[in-house]
Amino acid sequence: MMATIETILSLACLLAAVVALSFRAEAASQQPANTRQFDKWFALGSGCKAREDLPGDVMPVNAEQLKNPPNDPGRAEFGLLLPAFKLAPQGNAARGIARECAIRVHLNSPTGYRLSRLRARLKLDVTKPLPGDLFLHQELKLGTETIDIKQVRLMNQALTDRAINIDLDSTQATENNLAKLECGAKKIAGVDLTWIYKNREVEGKPEGVNVEMGGDKTVMLEGQWTKCAPDAPRT
Repeated sequence: MMATIETILSLACLLAAVVALSFRAEAASQQPANTRQFDKWFALGSGCKAREDLPGDVMPVNAEQLKNPPNDPGRAEFGLLLPAFKLAPQGNAARGIARECAIRVHLNSPTGYRLSRLRARLKLDVTKPLPGDLFLHQELKLGTETIDIKQVRLMNQALTDRAINIDLDSTQATENNLAKLECGAKKIAGVDLTWIYKNREVEGKPEGVNVEMGGDKTVMLEGQWTKCAPDAPRT
């Protein structure tokens, strides 16, 4: 199963990186005069597809802030609603199935400020019978760098309607990659969701297996910025 997991994660990361590169170039060339900390966004994968100018099954929960951001250069939040993203194998998918969603959001650092903290919060609702293995991978990224990872592994273990809170936070990382950022740097924040189920039983059926976004079904991104020192490098 590990080979399958690694292959799926590698493909998901490659897809997200390729799309993010083109997204970064477009966002940088269309920088708005009025700085908004969270700007253009997209979501793409086998379980989601949408963009800020292309309606789909993902939508912002605070879209008004994109038009009229709060006047706080030190902190901002941006949420995306994922009501349709779920893992619920049925029929021919009974032996195994995977669902992925790669979210990317353009980050603008206000003039004279540097990104000092990046966080993503979400909740999962999980139901799983005894047979089978469930692997839930959540990853916070900044550009191509991984900032934090949270994984849930349920190997031949049963759960019924369990709520699992996921908190991805740059302050929990072993290496502070944000400390390297220049003053006023523009970046792409990302959240990768990869959920995999594999049935151990040859003839078994994964009746009742269901993983979906819990609570308000939102991935909430939070950024915090600090003032740059007078002699700090600037972009």
